[in-house]
Amino acid sequence: MEYRLLGPFRLLTPKGQERRASARERWEHALSLHHWTGFAYGRPFALWGLGHLALQDGDAAAAARLLSESLEVAVERHDPDAIAGALEGLAAVEVLSDEPERAAELLGAADRHRQAMGAPAPLINREQAATTREQVRELLGEARLAAGLEAGGALDTAALAAGLTGERRPDGP
Repeated sequence: MEYRLLGPFRLLTPKGQERRASARERWEHALSLHHWTGFAYGRPFALWGLGHLALQDGDAAAAARLLSESLEVAVERHDPDAIAGALEGLAAVEVLSDEPERAAELLGAADRHRQAMGAPAPLINREQAATTREQVRELLGEARLAAGLEAGGALDTAALAAGLTGERRPDGP
């Protein structure tokens, strides 16, 4: 089957099927397979994909829930790439929720994981992460963005994941 990159968040969808409903069905199927087989390797990525579909739909609450769960599973698996991807997605949620300072911190935490891996964001993540960063820069200015990135780089990811899935989610208290 051929695939192509689609949409502002560059989700992989089957060629010729540009509807989000089809993409959502495929991400949900992937998630159910990972759950059914107990093979959790791809679970953070499937949750990430569903979270980005929710972002495309403008559903910040659903995106926050899915991306927070993606982060939680990625932290459990010690998967720095999936951690960074979830953090970048959550930063986009914060922009959508008019919380650019928090978005900058999440981007800083994601940057730390990408730097530790010594690898840039995968192609599927790059455009969304760059767009989010530019939106935050426009909202905060260069100096406040830099301060937020620095503060985010010092955040403890496990505590951050616990906070997002427990006490505080990006969509509210």
